[in-house]
Amino acid sequence: SNPFYDFYMKAKEEWKLGFQDKSSHSKSSNDVVPRTTDFLERISSITGETPFHTFLENKQWVTPSLNLREHFQPPSLSNPFDDVFTKAKQEWPLDLEHFLRDKSHTISSNGMVSTITKLLERVATKTEKTAFQTIVEEEKLLTTSMEHQDSFPLPPSGLSNPSDDIYRKIRNEWPLAVQNFLRDQGYLRAIVDGLVVVGIPTLMNAYPEIIKNFVELSIPWIQPSSSPVSRSFEAKRYGNSKGQVVHILQPPSSESRGVVSFVHGGAWGSGRPWMYRIVARPFLELNYTVAVLGYRTWPDADVDGQVNDLRDAMKLVKTECSEAIGKSSILVGHSAGAHLGMMHLLRQDKNGEESEVPVDAFVGMCGVYCLNSHFSYESNRGVEEISPMKPVCGPTPEEFELNSPARTVEDGGDLQLPP
Repeated sequence: SNPFYDFYMKAKEEWKLGFQDKSSHSKSSNDVVPRTTDFLERISSITGETPFHTFLENKQWVTPSLNLREHFQPPSLSNPFDDVFTKAKQEWPLDLEHFLRDKSHTISSNGMVSTITKLLERVATKTEKTAFQTIVEEEKLLTTSMEHQDSFPLPPSGLSNPSDDIYRKIRNEWPLAVQNFLRDQGYLRAIVDGLVVVGIPTLMNAYPEIIKNFVELSIPWIQPSSSPVSRSFEAKRYGNSKGQVVHILQPPSSESRGVVSFVHGGAWGSGRPWMYRIVARPFLELNYTVAVLGYRTWPDADVDGQVNDLRDAMKLVKTECSEAIGKSSILVGHSAGAHLGMMHLLRQDKNGEESEVPVDAFVGMCGVYCLNSHFSYESNRGVEEISPMKPVCGPTPEEFELNSPARTVEDGGDLQLPP
């Protein structure tokens, strides 16, 4: 209903796209009229067409303004809420304004209230003026939220860990295509898995017995006969991929109390069963059979493929340890492994499938159960584009919700899950 829209429609029809894409942010509001005239003349000279220029003159939307442009002024600050911004411009240091502008993507929405509060305190300290803080408090823009912020489940803030500065620096300075290439071509997986090997000397310094324990678990026949920890170790494959393998360790006694199946972590994109073999020792000492479950990591599989791998790995454990698993079956997951373990149980229950491998108890350690919240945490740290979580479990918030165990449990009704 607004005839002025004809202006834009005519421009869309007659202006070449290259001219429409020119950056208007380089033009001040006071200078718009003469620049528009120059712009139209350039179009006319390049395209050889003048209908739009003529159209404007006929409608008299530009030419009268040319004679009166010195009288045009920016709109006055008629909105009292803008006093906040005006006051901030006067009293906030320039570097603080630029910090808010350039680094706001590192602050999650959940942490915004506390972040703003801290920034206001910094402003008051740095400028020795509290007028802006007083305005905000008097308008009660923050105080109400601050009273209730403790009731919100906030993810840990990545900004609080200075060691993550290197990731934020990579995120800000490396091209996105490079970050995604490293992640999606398997180079990140190779780097992370390689760092585990490089870190072995550090581990030996912290835990001098770790290599001895690892070797004894890997080659049971070299254990002292007086106090053996494991009766046997086998690596069993259930697929063609390197990750589709299960490491099975039997306790010293032939009468196993049950099976502990361990799903390793690694942000869905790294880790091998051998790296976690040492976790078997305390369970073996309690006379449990231990199965360390491997699965395809990104970029070889997404969350659906990894959950399917877990199902197939559990079937292999049942075949190889049928007697022990009939006594007791405990599924343990760490980090991404806890997420996959829970998804395995939920999908079986949600689809109404009768589990081929019974699970009597589930233990999740440092598990990721709400993916949107964890993505916010990864964003704070600066790793959201190089971490495999986004392509494995997302990339959209809706897919994060679909693959979040917490959401599935909340919406699942009468779920039949183990303790």
